[in-house]
Amino acid sequence: MRRTGFSCAVVLGSGLRQGWCGENGPAVSAISQLTVRAYDGSGQLLPAAALSGLFLFEIASMLDRFAALGKPLHITELGVASVDGPDQHAIRRDPGNLYWHAPWSETIQADWIEQFYTLCYAHEAVEAVTWWDFADTPGHFWPHGGLLRADLTPKESHGRLRRLIEDWRGTT
Repeated sequence: MRRTGFSCAVVLGSGLRQGWCGENGPAVSAISQLTVRAYDGSGQLLPAAALSGLFLFEIASMLDRFAALGKPLHITELGVASVDGPDQHAIRRDPGNLYWHAPWSETIQADWIEQFYTLCYAHEAVEAVTWWDFADTPGHFWPHGGLLRADLTPKESHGRLRRLIEDWRGTT
């Protein structure tokens, strides 16, 4: 009997090499969706900042490789900083030295989110993209990774993502 509703995480290992569910993972025919996450060589989860060092066409190529398996893609646990530097209220306090075009700022975060979500929206295999931290309130994971500041005022990225979604829904 064929299993349905089974999800398999696609793990991107050290150096962001394409990985799979393990040697003993389920057969592709038994999988109903793929969840794409990035991990470093030590097993530490890397939010989108790990992908941020890649050009968007490299990310598009990676999505195409996974889509070739014929399963819907769910991109999860995304987060990039809006400030270049540590965040004492985040679980992971230091974003490290990962940049995308320039040190992180609210504008760079908004540019990355807008382009990444647009890329995913345009890819027919991508069914879902999930942002990790909604706000920079104490206890968030990625440093300065929220769409809202700690005082719950919207960042530039919040407005950009909201406008994208409104445009895609035809509600603007």
